[in-house]
Amino acid sequence: MFTKDSRKAGAGGGSALAPSIVGTGLRIVGDLRCEADLQIDGVVEGDVISDALTVGENGIVQGKVSAQRLYVAGTVVGEIRASEVLLAKTARVTGDILHHSLAIDPGARLDGHCRRLEEAGAGATPERDVSTVSLVVQKGGDGA
Repeated sequence: MFTKDSRKAGAGGGSALAPSIVGTGLRIVGDLRCEADLQIDGVVEGDVISDALTVGENGIVQGKVSAQRLYVAGTVVGEIRASEVLLAKTARVTGDILHHSLAIDPGARLDGHCRRLEEAGAGATPERDVSTVSLVVQKGGDGA
């Protein structure tokens, strides 16, 4: 199943590193930088940088978030800058979202500006203001 080589491959061999988890009940005060996938189910008071970041239903981030891929099911208070952003129905976001791709599930709450980033590199700046929103997305038509 696992070999010595497969465990070491992530460090410099191009394979994905093991994901890191900030568990429920853990509170971190300070910035986080993770070169692998990161899941936050606890509380982070500080900026978070990760390749792929998941903020779980009980997770709270109070600070700037920067990621290639971001899935939010919990709470983020601060600016989000990510290539792909998905806000789940339980997401609560207060702050601007700068993105290439944004999807919002019914029930998610967002209070902030949404701006599309230019396609050029990591230092991209907002290309245009897509919308300024304070909304709750709800399902329609099925009575739910």
